[in-house]
Amino acid sequence: MHYAFGEFELDPGKRTLRRRGVEVEIQEKAMDVLTYMIEHREGFVSHDELLDALWPDVSVTPAALSQSVYKVRIAVGDDGDHQTVLRTRHGQGFQFVAEVSVVRTPVATSLPPPNPDPPSIAVLPFVNMSGDPEQEYFSDGITEELIHTLTAIDNLRVVGRSSSFFFKGQDIDSREIGEKLGISHVLEGSVRRSGARLRITAQLIGTNDGFHLWSSSYDRELADIFEIQEEVAAAIARALRMELGVEVAKSVAGRTTDNLEAYTWHLRGMDLFARADATTLPAAREAFERVIELDPEYLPAYLGSAHTSRWMLAFGIRSGDDALVHAERRLRQALALDSEYGAAHALLGAVLAHQGDWPGAEEAFKRGIELDPSGSAPFTYGEVLAIMRSRPQEAIVWMERSRIDPFDLNGLASYADALGRAGRTDEAEGELRRILVLDPTYSYTHHVLGEVNLMRNRYVSAVRWWVEAFEHDPKSVALPFDMVLALLDLADAESAACWVELTERNDDYGYFAGQARFAHALYRGDQILSESISRQLAENVQQIEEFQYMHLLAWLRVLQRADPARAMQVYQRHYPQLHEEKPQVDAWNHAGAISLADWMRRSGDDKRADLLLEQSLSVLRETTDPWHGPAATAAQLLLGELDLALAALRKAIDSSWRDTWWLLEREPIYAPLWDHPEFQTLMAELRADMARQLVELRELERREEFVVIPRN
Repeated sequence: MHYAFGEFELDPGKRTLRRRGVEVEIQEKAMDVLTYMIEHREGFVSHDELLDALWPDVSVTPAALSQSVYKVRIAVGDDGDHQTVLRTRHGQGFQFVAEVSVVRTPVATSLPPPNPDPPSIAVLPFVNMSGDPEQEYFSDGITEELIHTLTAIDNLRVVGRSSSFFFKGQDIDSREIGEKLGISHVLEGSVRRSGARLRITAQLIGTNDGFHLWSSSYDRELADIFEIQEEVAAAIARALRMELGVEVAKSVAGRTTDNLEAYTWHLRGMDLFARADATTLPAAREAFERVIELDPEYLPAYLGSAHTSRWMLAFGIRSGDDALVHAERRLRQALALDSEYGAAHALLGAVLAHQGDWPGAEEAFKRGIELDPSGSAPFTYGEVLAIMRSRPQEAIVWMERSRIDPFDLNGLASYADALGRAGRTDEAEGELRRILVLDPTYSYTHHVLGEVNLMRNRYVSAVRWWVEAFEHDPKSVALPFDMVLALLDLADAESAACWVELTERNDDYGYFAGQARFAHALYRGDQILSESISRQLAENVQQIEEFQYMHLLAWLRVLQRADPARAMQVYQRHYPQLHEEKPQVDAWNHAGAISLADWMRRSGDDKRADLLLEQSLSVLRETTDPWHGPAATAAQLLLGELDLALAALRKAIDSSWRDTWWLLEREPIYAPLWDHPEFQTLMAELRADMARQLVELRELERREEFVVIPRN
């Protein structure tokens, strides 16, 4: 007997939980709880009844039950706010409230059947048969190179690395893989490397019937690896042409390097980049740089070095140079070698956008999309529009235009982030919970879930997701910083101080640690320490990164009061476009423009200040992001429009904005509001709201459902 509820099907006999036909990972004891609750769904089940039924003759604390219930909620996409599956009666027990259907046969998957026209293929990770785990990078690299080679075959859709590698180490029938990926064929094989000898086996399988269409083995010298890859691609093209009776033209370009050492270093770099963290990213860039030294005409190495530099900046990893300048240089070198390298144009667009060169970025993206319309260019453009241009609705269109691999967790999470920024937070959470079904340990999914809940003013859920994300990624730099700000919003400065220490422990670059220390000092009213930290940040920041929100530039506004000359150096270094005769204000730099206008207003340059403020407000009128409310409030105050400032603030609060709300009572830029009765009423509302949510958080801690301070 099976039970179906919502998108889920529970099979108690096989102890499996499926969502739309895909099995969901669920903890053993959580499965026991879910099964018991669904079988006793007619009424309320007490804590004692559950403990007696599921932990017979074992003495456990109620915390064990609470933890299992929490795991059930994760598995079925429920949460403590909505409780659409399990409803809690605090201190008493639970009731299963979702509508249940009893079925005699498994619920069929809702995934669409694969479309065999045009032909499509996934290259599954080749098995390392060398007996040496250190050679894993080599077999994985061969797989990636074959993916790249096959993309050059006309009329063949090739699934990307993320989805292909999702199945690594899993014993899954090719027909099931075809159903999950919506593809007609898979290529699988193995690699055995012994000294200078290489043995590669490969076989092409149809996913409709599991029939082997072609197979071959290659016993060659290691130096023959390039010819082997081209032979495999040509054989696949022939096999598909014979099977389907359609032309699958082989347009594979010649090998890109003859240097075996360079090729091997490139495989190492790709492997390290795929495992992206604070340790592997610098090593990946070193590997790609080594490739360029060995073969200056090997284009993929330039792209790899640039990509890694950009990620190092995003991860807060010190690189010893300006990461974006390095990335731009490598990309322009690649385009000098091949001006029609679409992926390089697209990545150059992202790098130029980070540098504030929007005309150059738009031109690069346009060219990248023209050259590679089905590649990564449209999706990368969408990410930039969503985050840096505050145009999430348009970004979603571009992202949906790209075919996101169904197991590309990072791409799916970025798409969900864009949905959240567009105000479609329920859809965003649904997408993110589907990612959790694929991989419950992927920390970025938990991170974005926290952000989406913060957008809805659900701090308790946001904190829970971020704590869990940190458990999966304890070396994260950004997560502890986000936790510091959230806990300060909740007026829990003591817990925030613990997360400041974690930020300092993880942050080699120093930016996030400096921001965390600064926020904590400013919250506590330590003006001397705040000014000291702002001076350190002025020297430490390589690039103004993600500073489109006012609260992330609070340190610069403190600095411009304590040390105006040094603050102006920061503005000139990081915001050159604001100092042009006709300043260029956009969604990425408007917070800098408003902060600079504050400096100019106090310096007597009212004309320049007004110009920056009017342009900033023009940009803000085009965005629906409620987190820009404090920017609009500050701009209106600097223009002397008190009523408009209050209206902007009220609109932001009504749209669930709360992020660093306490700055409004501490920063002099908002001082004209402080004595206004309506502002005082708004602040009282926010304090009461935060106090209520802090009580909820403390209750969860008291019940030992989770802890705010991680154990690692």
